[in-house]
Amino acid sequence: MAQGYKIPGPGSGNGRDFDPNRTRGPPVQGYKNGGGPPSAPYNLMCQVTSEKEADVSWTLPSGQPITSVNCQLFELQGNNSVKVVEKIFGGGTQSVTVTTGGSLGQYVLQVRADNQYGTGKPAAIRLG
Repeated sequence: MAQGYKIPGPGSGNGRDFDPNRTRGPPVQGYKNGGGPPSAPYNLMCQVTSEKEADVSWTLPSGQPITSVNCQLFELQGNNSVKVVEKIFGGGTQSVTVTTGGSLGQYVLQVRADNQYGTGKPAAIRLG
């Protein structure tokens, strides 16, 4: 149960201890100072530059502090995917050049934004 303030009821006196603005006392439990993990990057775009290389760009969510961007490259193998590489970039990164070991169509790039509250949901794009 959240910690809060006791509201005076009938017969509890004049209610001088009641603070309707909640400016004194301990905060309500569970409050995260308005923060949380960032939203997923959006507007992912892929520009093929060669048979095994592509430039991938995205837009980061605005109004949210981003400390880093996590990129994971997966190779598709039948109904499964295998992580090939993972790299972490600075919080303002909005594009990378991806070089693969095979045909671009067999790879997916997953992008996540991180901040002090955690890791956001991923956005993904198939290369090629």
